[in-house]
Amino acid sequence: MRIIQTILRHKSPSTTERYLRSIGLDPAVREALEEGISRPAKVINLPVKRASIGP
Repeated sequence: MRIIQTILRHKSPSTTERYLRSIGLDPAVREALEEGISRPAKVINLPVKRASIGP
């Protein structure tokens, strides 16, 4: 919960809790968010499209 609280810039954990409840996130979803946010990010390389020049 602390990570989500920091991202939302809430001073109080109860404010974050009320907000998450108001948008319908149940505890399992919150836990998954916390876990996903706290893990190192994986970089995915996407192919670069070159702009064609000329007619």
